[in-house]
Amino acid sequence: MLLLMVLGFVALGIVMKVNGYPNSNPFIRWTPLALTLRQHGHWGLVLPLVWVIAAVISSHVGRRFLAEVVASALAILALVIPLLFLYAMANSYTHGLLIHTPATETAAQANREQSLGTSEVQKPLGSSAPFNERAVDEPKKRH
Repeated sequence: MLLLMVLGFVALGIVMKVNGYPNSNPFIRWTPLALTLRQHGHWGLVLPLVWVIAAVISSHVGRRFLAEVVASALAILALVIPLLFLYAMANSYTHGLLIHTPATETAAQANREQSLGTSEVQKPLGSSAPFNERAVDEPKKRH
């Protein structure tokens, strides 16, 4: 159990350092689980010590139910914490998704101009054809 805790803490540290953990990269968002385990994961090393203390106390005290409850809780923690380290290593950060779509920009710009009520109309981005401002400003006549 102690070996799994140490290996999980070191491996998570390696994965995060390789991806530039201490530096602030604006395109990488560290997951809260990875940050928490990296900053406070060393407290998992106390778990084997608590296990040993609980075993010694339960051997001297005649209450079996309490000893079984404590042992069960510590066993669950001993299984869950290394799995959390493994999950944090696999998913330690996310990248921001940046997609350039000119059609969406032109539509968004048109919506902004309509909502602001401006009469200033600009040529759409990326168009090489001549832009007819008059056709845009004048309402279409129905025949």
